[in-house]
Amino acid sequence: MLNLSGRENKNYKCIYLITESINNSNEFFKKIYKALVSQLNTGAKFKQFFEGVFNRLDIRKISATEIEFGKSDINYFDEVLLLCKEIKQFPYKIVLLIDEFSQTIENIITGVSKEAARNFLHQCRELRQTPDVKSKIHFVYTGSIGLESLVISINEPRSITDLGDLNIPPLSEKEALKLIGNIIDNEDYEFSIEDQQYLFNKLKWLLPYFIHVLMSEIENICIEKQIKIITSEIIDQALKNALHHRSYFEHWVSRLRIVFKKDVFNCAKEVLNIAAKKDGIDFYELQDAITKYNIEDPAVIIHALLHDGYLVKDETNKKYRFNSPLLQQWWLSNIVI
Repeated sequence: MLNLSGRENKNYKCIYLITESINNSNEFFKKIYKALVSQLNTGAKFKQFFEGVFNRLDIRKISATEIEFGKSDINYFDEVLLLCKEIKQFPYKIVLLIDEFSQTIENIITGVSKEAARNFLHQCRELRQTPDVKSKIHFVYTGSIGLESLVISINEPRSITDLGDLNIPPLSEKEALKLIGNIIDNEDYEFSIEDQQYLFNKLKWLLPYFIHVLMSEIENICIEKQIKIITSEIIDQALKNALHHRSYFEHWVSRLRIVFKKDVFNCAKEVLNIAAKKDGIDFYELQDAITKYNIEDPAVIIHALLHDGYLVKDETNKKYRFNSPLLQQWWLSNIVI
């Protein structure tokens, strides 16, 4: 997203926003409003065009990077809608790349209420569906917490039915090699094809995050030992070192606590415990876990574990197994009791 926001294109403008710390809807729409106004600032002509808006909101300062409001009780959702009516004739489309959107929803759930989160989701939907907005502004939502699973957990799936899913697969080995090359670009490391393949076989699921984790540990070992050769032995040591860093993997547990509560969380945890210990959980074991915790809608758990990257369905062996062997080993060492 940062790469997209840095590119120039005559047909669209990408704006990157991270909303991880926002815990109420008005602050969210304020951030969108300020981003739009700052991007649309074209000097004196723009200020004259929006003179009425500036006076009403008591805008005391505006620049390419900041807006200062004098008025405090502003409904920014309404202001965004009004602003979008004025910019519909703009020559390019705007793409808002909103990072950690799901975390914002969770912040509202825990900090305000589920009802406030539901209302926020419907405000976002209304904004997307308003013709003046739809014709000029597109929204991309991403985050470390699965949006669909979170929305289902507060019984409001209809609020995102207009959104499309973008399935991003793991890297191919060719893409992974390119990423590794970028990571060690300034270092003169020797890394044979055989040892590269050894690393891929250990990771299996070639997500950039896990590649970065392992390469960071590999570089630490090489610096400590003052060597420039990446071998299978160093890769094995890097894997062991990575498993001792709880910070690398703790968010995989906390995400489940956010999406699931009480028995549903305990059931999801037990499913992952079995999958970690037995290198997969078969359909009968899965059904036993669901029955044990009396889960009314088991599809919610399975959907979250599959779509949020924990498990993959192994049709051949009729079981669900961990996507990432690295995550599986960490889960086995730190979560399974």
